Amino acid sequence: MMKIYVFRIGLLLLTAVTSVLGQDTSKTILFVCEHGSAKSIIATAHFNRLAKAEGINVRAISRGINPDSTIPKAINDHLIADGLKRHIGDPIQLTDSDLNNSEYVIVFNPLPQKYNQSGNITHWNIPSFEAGYPVAKDSILTNIKRIIDKIKSDTKN
Repeated sequence: MMKIYVFRIGLLLLTAVTSVLGQDTSKTILFVCEHGSAKSIIATAHFNRLAKAEGINVRAISRGINPDSTIPKAINDHLIADGLKRHIGDPIQLTDSDLNNSEYVIVFNPLPQKYNQSGNITHWNIPSFEAGYPVAKDSILTNIKRIIDKIKSDTKN
């Protein structure tokens, strides 16, 4: 009976160590737009696709300063048309924790004073989607390629 308990304890320890070693230790890039339902969603989806293709261990998340209640159908339609998966879930409110726990922060609108403004915050001036999705998306992709190059450079140093 004692051998069974020792075996089970050993198996539990092995499982715990394997779990810890297998955890994703990726860094986070945070995309923030006014409503958390358009620019940050599109940027997050494209960044995650491109980072994976480049073998970069950075995960993008999106947040809103004043989040909408849902993601507009048109945004999911654009994601699908771009060969990406539709966004599941509703926009998420930005928190100081999000800002503090992200290695890179990209904002599309100025952050209100109530948020922690320290750290690596970069502003991207992207045309609105009302001006035309292809123009806005191309601007986002150009900037994503620049930030991926920066992340690669930071990783080498």
